[in-house]
Amino acid sequence: MNLPSVEKIGHQLVRLELATQTEFADCVDQLRGKESSPEDLLHLLERRQVLTSYQVGKILRGEAGSLVLGR
Repeated sequence: MNLPSVEKIGHQLVRLELATQTEFADCVDQLRGKESSPEDLLHLLERRQVLTSYQVGKILRGEAGSLVLGR
């Protein structure tokens, strides 16, 4: 499955309140200058304990919307 761009994933995570804009921007800054993929971003957010491995798995399967309750 092809994932959206790093930017699109970041906007989705912020919109779903799974990460803050600052957390996303800090990770993008850390990945800047490297050849990085959306998977790299998600795993960095997991290492920083912003996302859990469960959340990363759901996002990688295109199921991010199912992570939010009550919407």
